[in-house]
Amino acid sequence: MLRLHTFSFQILTLEGVLSYRNQHFWEHSADKHTGTLHVQVMPEVSEQKIIAQITAIFKEIGVSNFTVQVEKEAYFQHMSGLSSNFDEVLDMTRKMQALHRHTHNAADNIKAI
Repeated sequence: MLRLHTFSFQILTLEGVLSYRNQHFWEHSADKHTGTLHVQVMPEVSEQKIIAQITAIFKEIGVSNFTVQVEKEAYFQHMSGLSSNFDEVLDMTRKMQALHRHTHNAADNIKAI
């Protein structure tokens, strides 16, 4: 079994990455793992560079088929219906991410018992 959450912190250390969300991973077959991820980045970041860096991180741990959706500030403003600003949406994303990490850590602790 892949321990994906132990490597996801590497995403946040990439230059220009603000946060990530909607990470999904599954086994395509016994030896083929697949995944998707949405990553929020600074406006000046090269999307292709971020995609290559994130894909390389997960390829190292055995995720051979991986899709990255890069989201910039304009995307957040569009998706929020212009009712929330970028900072509010980013804050909400970070809170959801922290909750997701907490849930996974609790599940890992239960498995360890």
